[in-house]
Amino acid sequence: MAFTQVLIVDDDPDVSDVLREIVDTYGYQAFVTNSAKEAAAILAKEKIRLILLDLAMPGITGDQFLEFIRKQGFQVPVVVVSAHVDEERSRLERQGSVGLSRNRLRSGRLLMRWRKRWDKRRPMSGVRGPA
Repeated sequence: MAFTQVLIVDDDPDVSDVLREIVDTYGYQAFVTNSAKEAAAILAKEKIRLILLDLAMPGITGDQFLEFIRKQGFQVPVVVVSAHVDEERSRLERQGSVGLSRNRLRSGRLLMRWRKRWDKRRPMSGVRGPA
């Protein structure tokens, strides 16, 4: 059985655990990391179909990671899961991301937003970066 692979990038282990449970519930395979640097390495090796990204992380921030992957040519859909997403919504949308406030984090809502926006694109071409 082929799994849809989801990359979770969040430095808060409680949030990462909740996101992993949501992803697992829907039968997707979760890759979890607390650093953008490790996330970039996972993205380069795996066929990631969705990234769940926190903005406020130590070291390389979620914003910097998002900018990096876009410059590298990765077209993976990104859902920003952050406490500050409401203030950042228009900027995130200009970057091609969907924002979801941690305060509204519910399993059905999270994946419904992704499916509504991205599932229409199946099969997703160009998900991986340039060769």
